[in-house]
This record gives sequence, C-alpha cells and structure tokens, in this order.
Amino acid sequence: MRARVHIVGSKPKIWRLFEVDSSLYLDEFHDVLQVIMGWENSHLHSFTERNPNTPGRGRTQARSWAPVYVRAEDDEGWYLPEETARLGKVLNEGSTPLYYEYDFGDGWLHRIDWIETIRKTSDDVHARVIRGKRRCPLEDSGGIGGYEDLIATLADPHAVDESDREHVQGLHEWAQGTAQRSGGEETFDPAHFNADKVNEELRQLFTPEGS
Repeated sequence: MRARVHIVGSKPKIWRLFEVDSSLYLDEFHDVLQVIMGWENSHLHSFTERNPNTPGRGRTQARSWAPVYVRAEDDEGWYLPEETARLGKVLNEGSTPLYYEYDFGDGWLHRIDWIETIRKTSDDVHARVIRGKRRCPLEDSGGIGGYEDLIATLADPHAVDESDREHVQGLHEWAQGTAQRSGGEETFDPAHFNADKVNEELRQLFTPEGS
C-alpha cells in the first residue's frame, strides 16, 4: 500500500510518503515507522484507530494495539496484541486513519493515512519512503511544543537573557550530539531529510543477519 504519515501538530508539517507491505504485522510496522521517521526506538508505543486527543472519542470507543510490555500494565484491557494484527486489516480504503503514539511522556502522535493500494512484485522491498519533509524531532525534547520552542531558541540564541546563555549553549551541544548520533548529520538542521539514507536503513531492517 501507499500511505502518508505526519506528526500531529507539527508546523511546518513533518511528514513522509511511503510504500509498505500491507501483510506486515503492526509490531513490524512499528519498526518501519521508527526508521521512516528517524526515531531511536527507546520509548513505549501504541496504535489506535481514533485520535486519542479528540474529545468524546476515548479508547473504549476504538480498537487499540500495543506490544506485550504495554499490555502487561493494561488493567482496563484496552489494548489488543499488535503482533497478531496485520496492517492491511486496520489501514485500508474503508478504514479510518491509523494513529501511532510514540513516547507516552512526550506524546508524539502520528496520523497515518491510506492513499492507495499498489501491486506488489516479488522484487519489492517491504517498505520504502518516497519523499518527505523535515527531520524527526529530537528524542526527549518535550513533545511538539517543546521541540518547536527548542528550534526557536537555537535559531536566535541572542534573544535570551545573559543568564540563560550557558543553558542555551548546552541545548545547542545536546542537539548537535543527538543529530549526529541518530541522523548522521554534521549539524542539527530541522529542515534536513535524506530519503536515500532512510531507504538504506529500511533495506537493512529486513535483511536477515549474515546474508
């Protein structure tokens, strides 16, 4: 299938257009999303068929899926096993958008929209990104609001008080280090996105060890 994902609330929008094998299970699709977006897979996650932030649309009104370690803490029984749900069964022409939340503390909410069904050949990779805009937010940057504040501060460090200069310098060094570690970038650039690098990582994701 061809689909589009964006981070809810991001302005300018952080998005990817991609193709993915609809027979993948949601736990495998989670791995794909981590690579496509550029996350580091260091926090909890879940899927749901309704925007959890929409008033009047609680989890009891929608199906949700999560890995076993999230379900172990799920006393209300909200979550279904993601490892038994195929992507094409929950995201298709007749479905609602699929929502993916990563890092329950920062609350990075992604909306995934089905675009079209495409014919898959035996030579096709399991997933590939076609195009996108802007790099992934930095891990642990405080959600979309915190990340946008960080970008604004780094873009104009002289706008802060003299007493905050040392703190801003620390933020700059942290952003640079994170960008180098997670994206292989020489400098932190919110507008950066390299589709070729993402697709190489996707090929490695589905390449058996030792082959």
